[in-house]
Amino acid sequence: LGNFHHAYSWLLEREETRHRALALFCHLSKLFMSYGYGREGREWVKAALAFPSDVSWQWADALHVAGSLARIQGELSQARELYAQSRELWRRLGDQDNEVRVLGNLAIIYTEEGQYALAGESYEFVLAHFKKAGNTQIMVAALVNLGTLHHQQGNFEKAQAFYGECLKLCQEV
Repeated sequence: LGNFHHAYSWLLEREETRHRALALFCHLSKLFMSYGYGREGREWVKAALAFPSDVSWQWADALHVAGSLARIQGELSQARELYAQSRELWRRLGDQDNEVRVLGNLAIIYTEEGQYALAGESYEFVLAHFKKAGNTQIMVAALVNLGTLHHQQGNFEKAQAFYGECLKLCQEV
């Protein structure tokens, strides 16, 4: 991460390149989440979020990634706050797809907190939105999450129906 961190810090120090620092952070998000660099990722984004915000996709995406890192590390209230800020920015930017995508992550928090009805409504909304948009990848995630939600509640027939729909969709792709 050393060279990435140097480039990120250099970009972050300059107001005219700060949006590029946020973009770099977002592009590296899978690295932070998948390879155990959550603490480092949260430090990086904390440095960026200390600057005045702007209404940009980079800022909205950085808030979303920061929320995901907080959620993964069990900081659910902070994750919820960051997701809410991200959703609001996506809404202000007129990007409904990303606004709804963040709702899907909020639904994960609702599930973890035992707010199953709210989680289910959110997942259903995400699924319906992305069916219209034709985004198979997010449809699959929503179907898996709905299946898991119903499985956790002991609604095995509903869970099986969502998993079956997911399997069918995957086989079509």
